[in-house]
Formats: sequence, structure tokens, C-alpha cells
Amino acid sequence: MARSKASYKAAAKKAAATRRRNAVSKRRTGTTARKTTRRRRTYRKKSKSMLSEMFNPKMAQAGGKAIFSGAVGGMGAAFIEKLMANQDNNRKLLVTGASAFVTATVLKMPNVGAGMAGVAIYKAMEGSGMLADDGMKLQEYR
Repeated sequence: MARSKASYKAAAKKAAATRRRNAVSKRRTGTTARKTTRRRRTYRKKSKSMLSEMFNPKMAQAGGKAIFSGAVGGMGAAFIEKLMANQDNNRKLLVTGASAFVTATVLKMPNVGAGMAGVAIYKAMEGSGMLADDGMKLQEYR
């Protein structure tokens, strides 16, 4: 449906009135007007307890994932120990340590590699007699 000439004129008048209303005044005054300062809202910060600052759900989830990854690494090291049952302990330690390094760097799983390295260090300390709390000596270990 075609618009009439009168409706175009009415729309043009309305647009002109809007432009005049929104136009910036070009008249200069003798004094510069000072902007009114905007008041800032003041609010009281909600106090948190000490426990909520140290422990939140995100941190709990991240910690759980790290612990689980380390446990998976420990299981991997135990699997390597079972595979190399008839090898000497030095070779087992070397292979477990190397696999921990490869897992952490090449496979980009540092927590799993740390779990494997933890088992390797534990076995090395046990073999050297550093963990001989029950009187077990190095000669008895071999």
C-alpha cells in the first residue's frame, strides 16, 4: 500500500522536531558551567569467614583432581613394578623415574608423573635403608 504525500510531510515534521530537540546548543555563555559531581554509592563489603576464604568449591575440585591424578600415577608405578618383577631394584627405579618424567613432560600430565615419581623415590629410600624403622637393613632388602 502506497503512502500518501501528507504522511511523508508529517513524518518529516516529526523528524525535524526530534533533531531540534536533540541538537546541541551552540550559544556560548560568559561563564563555564561546572559539571555536577556524581555521588558514588557506598556499600558495606560482606564479611567472609576465614574458612570461606581458604576453602571454596573451585579449590576443592582442583585439589580433588590433583590428588586423583597423583593416585593414578602411583597405580601406574605399581603396574611397572609388577611388570618388572624379575628385574633388579635399580633397573626398576630407573624405568619408573624415566616413565614419570615422560608422563609429566611428553604426555603433559604433571600430576600423574608426580605420583609415579613419588613411588619411585619411596622405593629408592626403602632400598637404601632410610626407611628402616623396623630394623630392616640394606642387606635384607636385596
